[in-house]
Amino acid sequence: MKYPAKIYNGEVHRLILFGLLHANLVHLISNLLSQIILGSIMEGFIGTRNLSFLYLLSNICGGVFSCVMSPSPGVGASVAIFGILGGYFGFTIINWNSVKNNMNYIMNLIFMVLIVIMNASFGLGSETIDNYGHLGGLIYGFIIIFLLVEPKYGNDNSLW
Repeated sequence: MKYPAKIYNGEVHRLILFGLLHANLVHLISNLLSQIILGSIMEGFIGTRNLSFLYLLSNICGGVFSCVMSPSPGVGASVAIFGILGGYFGFTIINWNSVKNNMNYIMNLIFMVLIVIMNASFGLGSETIDNYGHLGGLIYGFIIIFLLVEPKYGNDNSLW
């Protein structure tokens, strides 16, 4: 698990492995469904390799952010999932000229904004949700996407 005190003492492998552990079956299933839905959308835009980098780096950076902000331990893939969400928002900015008139893309964007809002509202009312991990994953996913992809679509909606 992500246990900041142990990470500070050199057990940095925890910054990768905490994303593979889950608190219970419901936690695991909800994270898997989120990965399938959000990951498949992003994979179509940025490819498998870039999605893998986005996922892994968001997990690590979001975990570091969470450790710095809170001494609480944590488990779950949601930090990396929020990295995918942040990457989607960044991808939208990078390719705004291609996506701004596409209703399918805009509906996906609205859906993802609602996911963030819902998770934030659930998280603020719970001591067991790693809000700092979610925020860190979102922020770093947004930043990382700018390092992984560049605008490659023109104004002709060739993205679709």
